[in-house]
Amino acid sequence: MMLFITPVQATQYDPPWAHNYDFNYDFLGKDTRPCASNAANIQDIVGYDAYASTNSGAATAYNQLKDDAVFSFVGHGNYGGGGMWFYDGSDMSLISALYHEVPEEQYSLSAMTTELKDVKIAVYVGCKTGATHQDFGNLVDLSYTKGVDNVIGFADDINCTAGKYWSDRFWQRCRTGWYGYPQKFQDAAIGAKTDVYVRWGDYGGIDSLYGKFFNIGGIPLDYLQPAEYGRIG
Repeated sequence: MMLFITPVQATQYDPPWAHNYDFNYDFLGKDTRPCASNAANIQDIVGYDAYASTNSGAATAYNQLKDDAVFSFVGHGNYGGGGMWFYDGSDMSLISALYHEVPEEQYSLSAMTTELKDVKIAVYVGCKTGATHQDFGNLVDLSYTKGVDNVIGFADDINCTAGKYWSDRFWQRCRTGWYGYPQKFQDAAIGAKTDVYVRWGDYGGIDSLYGKFFNIGGIPLDYLQPAEYGRIG
C-alpha cells in the first residue's frame, strides 16, 4: 500500500516567503556575507519569494518568521546556547528560545502568540544555536515544538569559515546535491558536513550539527521544493 501525504496550504503568500540573514560583525572581525544572497538565489530558482538581508535587527526577522516558509540565519550564536545575535550595523539584538533578561533588545520564540506552522525549514548557523542554555533554552527544540517542520542548529562552537561553507553547500545540495537531483533536508545537512571536512580537513565544529526533521518511521521526507510546502500537523 502506498502512503500519500497531501500538503495543506498554510501561508497567505504565494509563492511562499524565504528570508535569509547574514552579518558583518565589524567589531568582532566576523563576516558571514554572502551566505544570505547565496541561499536566496537557490530558493528563488526553485520557486520561493526569497530575500537576503545583511545587518538586520532581530525585530524584523522575528516579525517575519511566522509567515516564512524558509528562515536562514548565518551569524553569531549566544554564548552557552539558546539564541542568535542580530546586528544592524550599530546595535546588537537577540532572538532566543526563552526570555531571559539581558541589557540588549531581545525577542523570544516562547513569547510568540502564534505557532510556526508555516515554517517548512529554519536553519540556525552559529555557535551553539542547537545547544541548551539553562536560562535561554534550546532554539532547535522550541522551534520544532512550535510547529517548524525541519530545524537545524549546532550544539558546539563552530568556525566562521566552516559555517559559511556548510551553509552554501547545504542549500546547493537541497537543489542539486545528489547527481543533479535534490536532496532531502537531513541528507543535505549531513552531506554538507562531509563537504566541510573534505574541503578543509577539519569539521570546524560542524560535526556538532543538531537537527530535527519531519519524518515517518525515522525516514526524512521533506525537500526544499515549494510543492512540498505547507504541511500542518
